[in-house]
Amino acid sequence: MRRNAACLLLIVLPVFARAADDAAAEPALVVRLKSIDGLISDAKYFANLVGQANSAEQLEPLAGAWAGDKGLAGTGIDLKRPIYLYALATSGGVDSPFALMVPISDEAAFLKLLENMHIKFEKDKDGVYTVDLPNSPAPLFFRLANNCLYVTAMDRGHLDHKKLVAPDKMATNNPNQLLGVTLSMDRIPDDVKQMALGQIEMRLADIKNRKNDGETPDQARSRRQGLDVLAVVTKTVLSEGKSLDFHWNIDRAKDDVSMSFTAEAKPGTMMAASIEMLGNGKTRFAPASDSSLHVGLNFAIPEALRVWMPFLEMGLKDQVATQKDPQKKAMAAKAIEALWPTLKAGVIDLHLAVGSPNSGGNYNLLTAIGVQGGDKIESTLRELIGKLPETDRAQIKIDATKIGDVSLHQLKIDKLDPEAKRLFGNNASAWAGIGKTAMMLGLGGDAAAAFAALTSSDVLKPAPAIVIEGSVSKLASLDKDPVSSTIAAQVFGSTPGTDRFRLSLDGGQQLKLSASFKGRGLTFLQQLNEKKNGQ
Repeated sequence: MRRNAACLLLIVLPVFARAADDAAAEPALVVRLKSIDGLISDAKYFANLVGQANSAEQLEPLAGAWAGDKGLAGTGIDLKRPIYLYALATSGGVDSPFALMVPISDEAAFLKLLENMHIKFEKDKDGVYTVDLPNSPAPLFFRLANNCLYVTAMDRGHLDHKKLVAPDKMATNNPNQLLGVTLSMDRIPDDVKQMALGQIEMRLADIKNRKNDGETPDQARSRRQGLDVLAVVTKTVLSEGKSLDFHWNIDRAKDDVSMSFTAEAKPGTMMAASIEMLGNGKTRFAPASDSSLHVGLNFAIPEALRVWMPFLEMGLKDQVATQKDPQKKAMAAKAIEALWPTLKAGVIDLHLAVGSPNSGGNYNLLTAIGVQGGDKIESTLRELIGKLPETDRAQIKIDATKIGDVSLHQLKIDKLDPEAKRLFGNNASAWAGIGKTAMMLGLGGDAAAAFAALTSSDVLKPAPAIVIEGSVSKLASLDKDPVSSTIAAQVFGSTPGTDRFRLSLDGGQQLKLSASFKGRGLTFLQQLNEKKNGQ
């Protein structure tokens, strides 16, 4: 397996490489890895989270066992500085400089380490070492420069002084970064991109035409459609993308684990316009600090798509015209007239929030959407309710209560299934409230508690296109099995913020997908899995 992995690296790395015209060449691919000390500390951190603390304590002794009496400290490797891998890109993808960079604090000690490991090496007149490794698919070469060990394969010319990339060109100021990967597509020649795209399209076509055992026609069609979308996205990213970045950060002191993926497009491209559109999101809503779950969608429909609004309006009116019942036709027409300003605005400001469970373990749910002309929507709703059949109207209580200056209307729910009763209570009702700029729909036994899950303001604030955030311990009650809540209480305790998670997607100049959670969330999942599996 190790040999296969080495062969794969030797095939792939040259594709991401740029010509060394010299000292000014910039890497197309950069991989950053935390220092060895940092990697060991992070490994111990994760091991402790999943109940493997004893195994973690053996990690450093095992890692240094092959290094002699002095352990890792005697290897000549700098344990405090990060490790890098870089590749440049030439036309055709051949003769492409790439190297693994390991920080060195003592060159003599490192060479002595190789001798003690019975690794044969020979230095040429230019200072490049050739390494003789049994069963190696290609010769390995290394050079000691810039307080680093540069290791490459296939061509010793990759280690010419003018082709070496200095560590400071790849350094980051983030001490918590465990892994970072940067692919600068604008530094990859077009012929290499076309070659990569051709290989990807061939592979996708092979998967698309494959017949899978037990796959239904609908599943096969969905798979093929998904692959078609993937092919279009891949082509767009390769042709219009400027750079892709991935970062994985570990802040052990704060128990924070976060990851982010960032894509930047070339200016003036459709990809750039699409990313910018996702950065125009604004919202008037904010979740309560103690909410169990919050989901938000905030973005504006691009102008290019708004040209279809007149056709949408015509389609809605045509549907109303087909209604034969005069009263239903009039009601539908009034509803469209009231909602059309919101649809025409082309702005999505939609949020869902689940409040903190009450003492009985019941939740309250609230959905809110920004609207235009809320007063007209409210008056239309009242008029439509007044025209409902008496039996239906009896289930609705107009102006049942009030939150601030917004009247809430109550819809009584006679029949709730057992699961709904467990989650929302035996006496849960649906609630509706419409202000000038917001329409809110709630579900729960307490209107005030339901509508407290979100706050609304007439002032719009910038917001991610998509955001999902919540509390693991508060959501644990969704599980019928009380063991989830029990373990959550043991793992997270009562300190606020120790169980939060967040996922967001934002646009603007860059498309950024971010995820973060508390490390002890892994402890919760590990203990829950053990308990449910009887371990």
